[in-house]
This record gives sequence, structure tokens and C-alpha cells, in this order.
Amino acid sequence: MTQDLIPVLVDLDERPSQAKRLTPDGLLPAGKPTHFTPEYLPADTILTLLESVAELRHRPEASANRWQFKTDPPDGEGFPRRKTHMVEHARRWVMLDIDFETEVQLAFSGDPARAARLVRALLPEPFRAASCVWHASGSAGVKPGVRLHLWFLLTDALTGAQCKRWLRAHRHVADPALYHSIQVHYTADPILDRMADPMAARLGHLPGPERVQVPADVLEYVPEPAVADADVEDLEPRPTTHYDVKTPPKPKLAPLQRLKDGRADAAYRHGKDTGAWLAAEAWNHGSAPQDVFEDRLQTTADSIVDALSHQPNARPDKYMRDATRGLHEGFAEAWVDYHNTARPKPPIEVTSGSDIFAPLPPLKYLCRDLGIGPGRPTLLIGYGASGKTMFAQSLALSIAANRQVCGKFPAQIGRVLHIDAEMGKQRILSRYQRLARGMGIAPRDVADRLHVASHAGVYLDGDTSEARLAEILDAFVPDVVVLDSLAALTPSLDENDSQIRTSLDILSRLSDQRGCTFIVIHHAGKSERADARQTARGSSAIFDAADNVIQFDATVNRRSTVSQTKSPAQNFAPFTIEIQDVGDPLDESMRVQVVADADVFSARLEADEEKVLEIIGNHPGCALRLVRNLAGIRAARVKDVVEGLVESGRVLDAGSGRKTEYTIAPESGRQPRYDKTANVEDTP
Repeated sequence: MTQDLIPVLVDLDERPSQAKRLTPDGLLPAGKPTHFTPEYLPADTILTLLESVAELRHRPEASANRWQFKTDPPDGEGFPRRKTHMVEHARRWVMLDIDFETEVQLAFSGDPARAARLVRALLPEPFRAASCVWHASGSAGVKPGVRLHLWFLLTDALTGAQCKRWLRAHRHVADPALYHSIQVHYTADPILDRMADPMAARLGHLPGPERVQVPADVLEYVPEPAVADADVEDLEPRPTTHYDVKTPPKPKLAPLQRLKDGRADAAYRHGKDTGAWLAAEAWNHGSAPQDVFEDRLQTTADSIVDALSHQPNARPDKYMRDATRGLHEGFAEAWVDYHNTARPKPPIEVTSGSDIFAPLPPLKYLCRDLGIGPGRPTLLIGYGASGKTMFAQSLALSIAANRQVCGKFPAQIGRVLHIDAEMGKQRILSRYQRLARGMGIAPRDVADRLHVASHAGVYLDGDTSEARLAEILDAFVPDVVVLDSLAALTPSLDENDSQIRTSLDILSRLSDQRGCTFIVIHHAGKSERADARQTARGSSAIFDAADNVIQFDATVNRRSTVSQTKSPAQNFAPFTIEIQDVGDPLDESMRVQVVADADVFSARLEADEEKVLEIIGNHPGCALRLVRNLAGIRAARVKDVVEGLVESGRVLDAGSGRKTEYTIAPESGRQPRYDKTANVEDTP
């Protein structure tokens, strides 16, 4: 019976070309023969099926197919593998092409039978206990994953469309492309060219009931008719509730000297392959099929005709007709096939069952000690001139150049994208240059891992903001994105409204999808709040939407205390950073360094303040020069301490212009004691 036969296509090429070739240089693909003669092998019992597959594995000139030629070709001649020459018959056998990543992939080459049993258990229920013949594919043991062909006998004869319908929910295990029209079933073992076989075995049998029971709904399924001389205008648009399909590689026209079935046939065949590729592109972009086809039809057909017409006796008009017909047929057939086989999406994306408890990949922290990694964004919060933006730029350079952050915290090397909406290109690039010189980072150390976009029209408050930012991430593929600042990037939102968190939620979603880290610079509020978690300006929803909140409190002498008010893990201990000028003052190089822990720095500051207050108390109306001479500490340090005391209101400056006259503020409670005998000039 026809339904129990395996059609075999034997190519007429002198050199067998339907098997892959394993060489020291890698795995070479099978060839593409053009003309074939038919043969038929039995598959009426599991034993004859095993014998037929065993014969095919040793025949590199042969392959199987669910379709067969309508008639036998004349002696010594063959037919091309084309639908016009072939017809499909329902078959009581089915081959499953397994290309699957599992936990047994490392042991697959050593024990393929065990892998076959495990994969069989993942198929639809009727297959799981049935007898089958397993055969390792040509790439088994070379490419990663389990790569097998599983052959089953069925209780009822099925067409390719019915097989595809049955297995569509298991397309992650079995490739449904095997059941397209006239699709080749490659059956030969790879040709070993100076290489040992990487597989311990390539053929075997799993016991069980001889035939798989076909469900009634599969038998009753009648697919939509394929479009022959297709009218693309009649194609229905893609349902928005369906998943994308796998886009095949863009077809390439073979060199003219390798065309064995004539240039007209090549124009048709290449047009059809290209039409199927265009259909996948249109489907995945959600475009109307008619629009895409009309836009691309003429230019695609022209390119095919041009490639075939650079020879004597060319017939461009015929090539155009054949290429256009192929484009129509390939596009329409693929589009109808996608309608029949593409899986519908659930209403929401969920993780279910065992997937919930599957091992999770470790988070890729960019700087683990500071809690900076993917997930919800990291916020850098502080008043103006508190060093938060300088710290962010220093962090960006450290990640791009694989240096320690602020000279203390290890960082993972990665690609950085800095999106600036505040400072402007001149200032931000100037600061990056100064920081790089101060940190000893040369341009070659950063290579192409640092990108800066200033006032680039990127915002987080629009309807298309998420899609726009996703497009940017796909273009640059950064590991970390610095955003300066939240207020500048959300101009239409009120910071005091909880709606502001929607902009940060966009970053959280994109981080989950792309795996990148977002660092957002935000300003502190002006009011004094007892709870440090409320330091951020605006709604508390800003704090809630962040995973990691780092706070900057400016002190004096270009120093800031850095603390963590929210952490994905354990909070780090507060520390102090200092913006330091480095090297030649004319070079204007600088760096951000950790100089002391916050408590140590605070104690030193208090001691220096007490010393300065005592000098000013003993010498009311004194100038800064006197304080410098008597304090016994660095002159720049004295100036910063005095300025800090003046700003805090503990010291008054009654001088004018550049002249200073310092006195203790009355409300400070310190009594001045003036020593008239002090010889300022003689003081060391």
C-alpha cells in the first residue's frame, strides 16, 4: 500500500551530495542536487521500518520524502523536486526531526538511546510509550543539543499538514518544517573525512506498542487549501494574538556555472524561496502582506533577472515571469502555512509548573559591592554638586575599562551607554576626558565600550518611550545604561504624582528582557526628612520602583558621604569619596576616589572645625591668613572648613570683597578670647 511506503529520492549527481561531511575544518552542509529518480522502501512493520532506515543511513545519494513523483521519469533521466512533478499521499509513518537542548546534551553522544527515551517522553501523549526507530542526524555529536530522527508507525494515514497540526504545540522539541510541501528528510550518516565518528551509536530501536494511536481531532483536521498561482490580495492579515515564526536565512542565488536545471527554473525556484523569506519577514513585523509584497516584488524580481541575464542567449522576459510566479507562490504558501501553524499567544506571559522552580541564571552584577546589577533600576540621589553625576561617569569609565570603581570596588567589564538630558555634549565629554586622564585610562582601554548620547530626544514619559528605548538597546547592546536625570527625561510628569514610577517600570521591564542594568540620577528633596528613604525628591513611588538607592551627601573639600538607603541584598557601609585633581593643574585631570569611611571622615572634620573655631574665638576679626598660620593643617583644608562654618552660620564674615574678618556667631555659644600678644608673623 502507498501509505506504508517511504518514497526515496536518489540524486543523479556523480558525487553523492545528500549527506553532510565531517572534516577537520568542521561540518560541511549537504549539497543541493537538482534531479532525482524515485525508489520506495517498505514501512509496514516496525522491523521493516528499522531495516529501511538502516539502508538509508548508508546511502549518501538518497533521502526520504512524504511526497512522491506523479510518474516515473524516462530511463537515465530524472525530475526536479518540484510540486508540479510530485503529489502528496497520506502516510502511516512519520519522522520527527529532534533538535533539542536538554540536561542530557553533554552525554548525548555517549548514550543516544537514553536521550531518545527522554525526548520521546516530551512528545504528545500517544507517542510516549510507542515503539520507534531512532537515528542520529548528520550534525549529531558536532553541534550542541540532542539531534535525532525518531520514526514512528501510525494507526491511520496522515498528510504533512495533519502531522504539523498535531505537533505544533511541541515545536520546541520537533521541528514542524519537516512537513512542508516536498520537504527533504535527510537520512544519511555524515561522510567522515579523516575524522572519527563522534557518536557511540547512530541507530537503534525503542520498544513499545507498534503503532501510535492518532487522535480523532487530528484525523478530522482539514487545512486551508494552499494557494497555487497565489493571489496575494486574498491573504488575511496576521492575527496579533499569534507568535512570531522563525525567519529562514535570506536565499542566495547559486552562481550561473552551477545551475543545472536552466536559468528559467532557477528564477522560479529562487523567486519562491525569496517569497517564503519575505512572508516570514512580513509576518514577524506585523505588516499587511499586500503592502510588503507590493513594496518588495519588483525590486526582488529585478535583482533575480539581473543576476541571470549576464550570459549570451539570455531571456529576461521569461526570467521575469518565472521569478514573479515563484515569488507569488512562495509568499502565499508560506503565509497560509503560518496561519495554520503559528501558535496563539496566551493573554499574558506566565511562568508555570516546573519552570517556576527551574534553576535561575546568576545575576550579572556590574559592581556587586555596590549592589549595581540588572533588575529594577539603581537610583543615585543627592543635592546639586554632591558628586552623583561625577560618580556615575567614573563608574561608567571603570566598567568600560575594567578598573576598580573609585579605586576600591571591583567592577565587571561591560558596554556602557550614557544618556544625558541635562549637562550638554561639551560639558559631559570634557568631564569624561578629564576623568579618564586622572584615572590613567587611554582611549584604547575603553575601545568601543563607552557611548554617550546628549540631548538625543530620548524620554521616559511618552506612549512610544518603551519601544524607542528598546530600539536603542538593540542597536548598542549595552550592559549598563546611565540616565541623567529622571526629571529631565520625564518633562510631562509631576514628580509628586505616583504616576512617575511608570517611567522607572519601563526600565525594569527592559532590564528583564535585555539583561542590562539601568542607573538613574535623581535629585534629593529640599526639605529635611527624618526617614532617609524619603530623601528622593517627589513621590515615594520613585523609591518604591528602585531596587538599589545610593545617597550622596556633600560635605566640604569636594567630598561626599555615600550611603545606601535601599539594597537588593545587604547594605554596604557608608564611605566617603573625594573629587581629586591629579597631575599638572594645566592638564585639568581629576578622579573620584574613596578617601575614608564616613564615620572616620566625620570625626576628622569635627576635630578640624573645633581647631578653627578656637582660633577665631581667640582672634575675633581675624583674616583667613591668620587661621591658616595657626591651624597646622593644609591651607586648602582650612579654607574648606572655614567656608563650611560660614555656610552653617557658626562663623560670621564681616569683611568685604576679598578681605575677610571672621568672628564667632553669638548663637554658637562659644565665648571669644582675644590674645593681643599673639605674634602672627612669628607663628610657624
